[in-house]
Amino acid sequence: MHVYTNGLFGLETAADLVWVSMDGLPGTFDKRRGDHFHQVEHAIRTSSHPKVAVIYVIDRNTAEGVESFLQWVDETKFPIIGVMFYFHTPYYGRDELFLTAEERAPIINRLLYCIRTGLPILNSRAGLQALKSGNWPRRFRVASVMDVDGESVCCRASNEICEDCGYAACTELTEFQRLRPSALLGMTRYW
Repeated sequence: MHVYTNGLFGLETAADLVWVSMDGLPGTFDKRRGDHFHQVEHAIRTSSHPKVAVIYVIDRNTAEGVESFLQWVDETKFPIIGVMFYFHTPYYGRDELFLTAEERAPIINRLLYCIRTGLPILNSRAGLQALKSGNWPRRFRVASVMDVDGESVCCRASNEICEDCGYAACTELTEFQRLRPSALLGMTRYW
């Protein structure tokens, strides 16, 4: 079982893996999550949980901070297994944070370059390529999301929004099922 959290209430749980939302360094982080960066950093650094990872949601405000965040994680030896990058999914309709497929493509190329340079990215090359091409099945029955509104197959977005999905975990699962080597290897790090 994986748990997703903003990290504000600590990370102590019996879950196999704790995913913590951190969308950049202070300044960038604050635009999406509020003025809590240092509190979340402290929660991760002092956690006794054996498996913690970060989810960084890329949108119009956070896209430029990707490389600096990865370098900070690497240089400060941030105690996580790595960073999984998602793209903002516009549940309530396309908004000012939304990036089109054309806008996402160069960012995905940057992420692929970061993987080649050895920065701590959990996304696989195959998963990122699927996210870039859009060639992956939607409403993926292997994944369920439970939140305050109940349980949903894949996520709670409408079918129209589903086409703009940025949930990289879904592309990782589809590429794992397609037996793509980078996705198979990647899955061993966090599953």
